[in-house]
Amino acid sequence: MEQYAANFGKGIESKDLVWFAKIEHSRSFDHTDRAVQLGEQQKGVVKTGDQTHIHVIVSRTENLREYVEGKKTSCTGARTPITLAP
Repeated sequence: MEQYAANFGKGIESKDLVWFAKIEHSRSFDHTDRAVQLGEQQKGVVKTGDQTHIHVIVSRTENLREYVEGKKTSCTGARTPITLAP
């Protein structure tokens, strides 16, 4: 996450990001899968083989909780909320 934060080029660190990651070990066939569209497989059937994957969700703004807490105690310094969106 440190490298990810640095790549925004906005002077933020990984501790400034709010993020969540989830590891999943299986996948199911969905209506968008070609096998379901062709009638070869039914929607909802678990796919075979290694289906381990990860989802990472990153907030579009820095850790606002820390910013708000600092503002309450007047310790915000020069920091203001930074958006990660263009």
